[in-house]
Amino acid sequence: MRMAATLSNATTTTPYPASKTPKPHNNSYSISPQQEYSLLSKLHSCKSVSQLKQIHAFIIKTPKSPTHHMYAKKLIYSLLQLNHFFSPPNDKNLNYAFSLVKQWDKPDIYAYNALIQRMPSNSMQSFHLYQEMMTRGIIPDTYTFPFVLKACSHSLALWEGQQIHAHCIKMFFMENVYVNNTLMRLYAVCGMLDVVEKLFEQGPVRDVVSWTTLIQAYLKMGFPIDAVSAFFRMCQEKSNTGQYDFSCCAFRMLQVGRLEFGQENS
Repeated sequence: MRMAATLSNATTTTPYPASKTPKPHNNSYSISPQQEYSLLSKLHSCKSVSQLKQIHAFIIKTPKSPTHHMYAKKLIYSLLQLNHFFSPPNDKNLNYAFSLVKQWDKPDIYAYNALIQRMPSNSMQSFHLYQEMMTRGIIPDTYTFPFVLKACSHSLALWEGQQIHAHCIKMFFMENVYVNNTLMRLYAVCGMLDVVEKLFEQGPVRDVVSWTTLIQAYLKMGFPIDAVSAFFRMCQEKSNTGQYDFSCCAFRMLQVGRLEFGQENS
């Protein structure tokens, strides 16, 4: 009985004076169309991440409305327009970008592609962002795979790149020359010459990037004869060789002692 009385008294007391008791949130409140227009205009004209965060804080305090998803979308787009945002990369800013994407009820592929593209030096975060995108049912496009594969190449993330490669095959993206070339680059920097050759032979189109990647892979792994052979094969197939491609190959051939190659074709 004494315990019950004590609990009863506890429920009737309040730690706040009557005048300072927090008021319940009024869910019927909504901001006016003029305020919505003002918020969107401010988001469009933001010049720094700190300004975006201030507007974001105000949006969080307002009750959700049918147009609330517009704010998340505009926050992401405004964030991506700030060129200095990822230069140099800042973990706090990256985490902020991730949180905005997660708060967006219906994010689009553009937002994910743009975020993945802007962090090529951090393959794990790019790969995790790609995984989250897939989990949310957002279908990758022809830009997604080159962006995330480039990030994997930069950090020599072979295992992650192989997972992406499997997705490319499953989703019929291997006929895309940009996807195929980026995969060739990944396996070249990871020292898997046999896979590079297979991708080259099975690729949809052999453009200058395809040939250059193959030649550089041969040179990187110590096969200068194969590099020269591939270069002349490229010329025989009348590929559109640029000055950079020829001069780069000739310079490397000179380095391995094949002076006649540089002299005869200078």
